[in-house]
Amino acid sequence: MLEELSKTDWSQLNHAYGPASDVPDQLRALAFGTPEGRKRALFELHGNIWHQHTIYEATYHAVPFLLELVQNQVPDYIEILGLLALIANGTSYLEAHREYQTEWTDDVESNFRREMEDVRLAREALAKGGEVLTDLLNSQNRTVREICIFILGSVGRGTDLAPSVVENILSNK
Repeated sequence: MLEELSKTDWSQLNHAYGPASDVPDQLRALAFGTPEGRKRALFELHGNIWHQHTIYEATYHAVPFLLELVQNQVPDYIEILGLLALIANGTSYLEAHREYQTEWTDDVESNFRREMEDVRLAREALAKGGEVLTDLLNSQNRTVREICIFILGSVGRGTDLAPSVVENILSNK
């Protein structure tokens, strides 16, 4: 589990507080940590890769690893699913704070487009994990099923993957 984690140069990616070099340790703590370590890591990831409804470049790089943890049903995987649901509905910083933007310059527009690309890539990463989520639709745990339906419905909007996601949901009644 998490064997590919070190292949990403996390120090070159950004999250809410700057370089995302702390994300690999947080992901490892979710997989292998103590109960306190897992709780702290989940809290930190909520602040770093999903911060007040906003997602970042590091977010879409973390999603496949979060999906892997969910697939392996590590302790707290339901809470990880909750984080994935938040990511599925996250947006860019500029979009979330548009009302406070006094002037929309070309530079702001350029940053907005870059941020919205991060949002698109995060949703795409979640959609690529659709099989993990559709497999969990057979879970005995109603909360797990509901969160998976929520994520699948969220990432289906605005992607060309929507028909296959819907088909998978319907075929797993």
